[in-house]
Amino acid sequence: MRKTILIILLTATAVLAVFLFFKKQTAEVCFNDSCFRVEIADNAVKIQLGLMFRKEVNEGMLFIFPKEGVYPFWMKNTYVSLDIFWINEQKEVVFVSRNTEPKNEQLINPGIKAKYALEFKAGTISLTEGDVIEIN
Repeated sequence: MRKTILIILLTATAVLAVFLFFKKQTAEVCFNDSCFRVEIADNAVKIQLGLMFRKEVNEGMLFIFPKEGVYPFWMKNTYVSLDIFWINEQKEVVFVSRNTEPKNEQLINPGIKAKYALEFKAGTISLTEGDVIEIN
């Protein structure tokens, strides 16, 4: 009986841990007098998965990297064309890649350090290099 209860408790704990790890967290990103609710990718698994395998993208995704660095992206297993914006620690857009080709495995390398990246369905927003965003 004790074994059964222990197994049930361990299983419930594992399920809860997985749920909390993958729970959809959001933030509000504002720029140019507009605000958007975006999904947050702030751990290795979420960053690696990004918007892959989604047939539709209704909101953007904000990638929060552990430290400022050069972070290339690719479109493998991504079915929707995206605009990708790399943003430095001062929250200034430092590189933009527009209308990325779905399912393309070629790296998109900004060649410049960023602390954040922001992905939206292509054509959704009009950020340009030098624009500053606010994250709430």
